[in-house]
Amino acid sequence: MGAPRAPLAPLLRDHGRRREGARTPFRGCRAASRRGGRVSRAPAPGALVSRARASLAIPGASLTDVESLWCTPERWPEFVDGLASVGSADPAYPEAGSVVEWRSFPGGRGEVREIVTLCVPGEQLASRVEDELTTATQVVSFSEAQGGATVSIELDYEIRKRGPFTAVTDLLFVRRAQADSLRRTLAALAAVATGGPA
Repeated sequence: MGAPRAPLAPLLRDHGRRREGARTPFRGCRAASRRGGRVSRAPAPGALVSRARASLAIPGASLTDVESLWCTPERWPEFVDGLASVGSADPAYPEAGSVVEWRSFPGGRGEVREIVTLCVPGEQLASRVEDELTTATQVVSFSEAQGGATVSIELDYEIRKRGPFTAVTDLLFVRRAQADSLRRTLAALAAVATGGPA
């Protein structure tokens, strides 16, 4: 396997233009979703899983507002790296078991499906992310920070089709591209949340 194509680089995507108009109300997730605690990040035995992560403090934005923005799929094209459009979103999102399907820009990952596995209100949202080439567990954590909020993303991903050079390619190229994509997403999220330029 040679240098990774665009679909392997962004598990979380190139932000689009900011939309005008009122924010779609945050649906939230029921407190009962706390049952089962935080998601386990330990990979299954034998799994060839890589991890990318990013974190950003957002001054001047409340935890509630940032979480609401993240949990409203209609707003994702404004800040999620590589996402062109949201095809469908369960009305129950972000309840556990709800699904969002979206499409990347040309040359990207194509059709992507996200299934919520855990929602802890005000703390954590975990999803299984699937496309043709990769499967991943994405964990987004929210916390209060002095004068704002902090958002952290951890992405444990596995390349479906592996070859003799997949591990080297992942180490040298893919993992860095994934982390860069997460950072771009968080930077755009901060801009949208605070009303600044994306």
